[in-house]
Amino acid sequence: MKKMNGCKMKNTALRLFPVIFALLLLLTACSEEETSSMSEEASSTAEGESSLLVSDENDDSVSADILEDGFYILYTEDEVDFSKAPKAEINNYPWNSDYNPYAYGQAIFKKDDGFYIYMYCKESNPKTQITEIGGDVYLDSALEFFCDYSPEANSTKRNYINLEMNSAGVYLAQYGQKSILELSDERITVTGNRKKDYWTVTAHIPLEVLKDVYGDIEIGEGSVVACNFTKCGSGTKIKHWGTWQPLGGASPNFHQPLFFAKVQIRK
Repeated sequence: MKKMNGCKMKNTALRLFPVIFALLLLLTACSEEETSSMSEEASSTAEGESSLLVSDENDDSVSADILEDGFYILYTEDEVDFSKAPKAEINNYPWNSDYNPYAYGQAIFKKDDGFYIYMYCKESNPKTQITEIGGDVYLDSALEFFCDYSPEANSTKRNYINLEMNSAGVYLAQYGQKSILELSDERITVTGNRKKDYWTVTAHIPLEVLKDVYGDIEIGEGSVVACNFTKCGSGTKIKHWGTWQPLGGASPNFHQPLFFAKVQIRK
């Protein structure tokens, strides 16, 4: 009796074995599919996080880490007062300059008006021979302001205006290869002031000039521009080239917009 029950149980087990085996295979397949799905989901999430990090890294929105530390363009709705504006000191002379006079620049943006630039150079006898606006002012002793008033996010192409001025207030202003005189009926104004031991220039860049150049541009408190202040003397007795922001290259070249500093317009 016991022997017969054992045989029946054995036969029953043998008959059920294929079914059990099939169930085990099915469970294994489901488990692998779920694991694979979870792995793909995790991989997708990791890639998404990585992509987000890269996007954050390249984001051009205003944050403290992208702005030049300690310098900003002063925003005002009232009078233009340079005594309240920070100074950008021109103390980099990268191209073997034996002559490096102290110089600096300041900038103010007045609401619905435009930019005001003040630059100073401790120089007693600056070369001042160019008399025509749009002439080769960089051959004189010149103070210069390079600025991209509408820097584009994640772009290597920078559209900037270079304003080059001598101690008589004569200037050259260009956007790329074109003179600002050709691009706008409005005029940039520059005043030179020459003293015994130093000279200065004060410039006004009207908002209308920027609109003619850039189109329907919006600039105000909180806006960011990319700029550099420079001191030049390409045709002077002792040639020299000074910059606020360090520039690279083996030969003098101020036209390196990727080295311009991003600065904010603020109070």
